[in-house]
Amino acid sequence: MTHYGEQIAPGFAYRFEGEQLLSERSAFQQIDVYENASFGRLLMLDGLTQTTERDEFIYHEMLVHVPVISLENPRRVLIIGGGDGGTLRRVLEHPSVEQAVMVEIDERVTQVCRELMPSIAGRLHPGESVSDQSAATVARACGIDREGARAVRSGY
Repeated sequence: MTHYGEQIAPGFAYRFEGEQLLSERSAFQQIDVYENASFGRLLMLDGLTQTTERDEFIYHEMLVHVPVISLENPRRVLIIGGGDGGTLRRVLEHPSVEQAVMVEIDERVTQVCRELMPSIAGRLHPGESVSDQSAATVARACGIDREGARAVRSGY
């Protein structure tokens, strides 16, 4: 049994118990996945909890559904980040969405979530609806240079 968790604020932290399924360093960050009896699989990046199988819906539904339903029939969606796949999965629940592109700086996070957290990342299949991109492409898509800003404004 492994103990893991994170410090939220001075004097406040939380701790889990479970089995560590993966611990590795990608080119960008430390990636850890744990199995917990209450929360299922849990993804941590650089020691910070990103998502769990049990409660991911709380984050992803609010992140996606509120802005998407505020638009009239959105057809194309660009997701910056979202390597766990939950945002893409929720975006694709909307019938008006014809194309969704996810740009994730760390392809290894996407691979790990496909392998170890398929209930969240089930729709992450390169070449279908997802684009794993290099850091330079992410910088462009985020509008860090003029070309990137034009690409985003023109609909990528």
